[in-house]
Amino acid sequence: MKILLIAVVLILSLAGCATTEIPPVPTEAKVAVGVPCITREQVPLKPGFVTDAQLQAKSDELLVIALRSDQLSRREYEGKLEAVIEACVGGLPTTAPVSAPSDKPWWKIW
Repeated sequence: MKILLIAVVLILSLAGCATTEIPPVPTEAKVAVGVPCITREQVPLKPGFVTDAQLQAKSDELLVIALRSDQLSRREYEGKLEAVIEACVGGLPTTAPVSAPSDKPWWKIW
C-alpha cells in the first residue's frame, strides 16, 4: 500500500513538471521620459542676501543702502532666471497690466 501511495505521488509530481509555462513575450511600451532642457551650469547662482540679524544691526542709512543692494541683486537674479526659463519653454506669459494709481488719498481708498 505504501508503495502504491509513493508511486501515485511521484506520478503526480512528474505530471506537474511536464507542463512548461510559456515565457512571456517582451512587448514594447513607449513611455515619455522627462528630459531637462537646460543644464545645471545654465542655472544662475542665487546671490547671498542680507539676513534679518544683519539688518537689525545696521543704522538707518546703512539699512537703506543694504536693502537697495539686495533689491538690485534680486532683480538681476530674477532676470537671469527668466531668461533661462524663456529659453527652455519658448516664451513667458505676459504680465498683467499695472493699474494706475488712484486720485484719492490713501486713507480714502479703503
